[in-house]
Amino acid sequence: MQINKIKIFFSKKTIYMLTTLILINSYNFAFSYEIKINPIYDEVRVFLNELAPVKINNRWGYINKKGELVIPAKFEKVSHFNDDIARVQIETGEGFINKNGDFVIPPIFEKQKFIGGGFSGSLAKVKQNGKYGFINRKGKQIIPFIYDAASDFDTSETAIVTFNKYSGIIDQQGNFILPLMYRYLMHIKNGLYQITPNYSFEEKSVKYINSSGKIILELNEEKKCSWSFRQGLCPSYDLKLKKYGYINENAEIIINPMFEEADPFENGLAKVTIGNDGKKTIGYIDRTGKFVLPAIYEDGTFLPSPDLVEVKFGNWGIVNLKGEFIVPPNFDDLLVSPDSDNYIGFKENGKWGFLTLE
Repeated sequence: MQINKIKIFFSKKTIYMLTTLILINSYNFAFSYEIKINPIYDEVRVFLNELAPVKINNRWGYINKKGELVIPAKFEKVSHFNDDIARVQIETGEGFINKNGDFVIPPIFEKQKFIGGGFSGSLAKVKQNGKYGFINRKGKQIIPFIYDAASDFDTSETAIVTFNKYSGIIDQQGNFILPLMYRYLMHIKNGLYQITPNYSFEEKSVKYINSSGKIILELNEEKKCSWSFRQGLCPSYDLKLKKYGYINENAEIIINPMFEEADPFENGLAKVTIGNDGKKTIGYIDRTGKFVLPAIYEDGTFLPSPDLVEVKFGNWGIVNLKGEFIVPPNFDDLLVSPDSDNYIGFKENGKWGFLTLE
């Protein structure tokens, strides 16, 4: 088999593993990437709306795609910018800044453990006196601070709120779409909500309701959806076989249980695990259960493109659906997002930078 010459240096371990991969699977290499921003940051987030949060000396700031620090690294935590506003935390509290780094809503709110995003539509979730409510872009309270927990508003302009251990759903005016009557409530997709946990000891089935509160799907103990439905399928654990397969929204088995672990589908593919505790490997299947990428990798995730997958084979790299390495498995870690504008974070020797696919 002919192997094309490449001008990239690898560690001895990586060369051995890549050679093994070539000999066993006859894979080719089609490296096609460029380092855009050198690895100098302690931590990074993906690019969104032309800016990426970066961590320098335990403080967060923002860089542009030239690697220029356009907002100084002076914040404890930051979110991405959404419509030119980002949520940030400083010593005294949590507020919102513009792209000049100036506060447009002062940091007068309590700091949340998970900072989340900025505004979802016209409202943002904030915390005051231990309770959650929502403000508009001028900082005015729209939904009062009365809830013990709350989600951000989703694309359907609804949010899940919790009070005294019961959850319901509100709209952006604070009106209840579903009342505070559920001990467990999770948004699956537009118009579909799960009201019992996947591994409840009290319930022998998992129930799904629509936005009117009507039960539209109930999965018994042998056909529980272990994650959530994506692209019409959900991983399901077979208690007898002790394997994962996939069911559709009618609780019909579409892919027989044969996997040690199974992830939801994304871009038409799902990551599955085979093997045992001694040696587990992952691969990617299509919606028929056929392997598109063989189960030879240590780990993996997805990229924004439906034709590329991030995999770990010794270290982290990126392959196309032919199994060709577009980015060699030479990085300690990779950071990707569907909205990252083709900029991919990479970690090398303990520091983060960015590369792009050509």
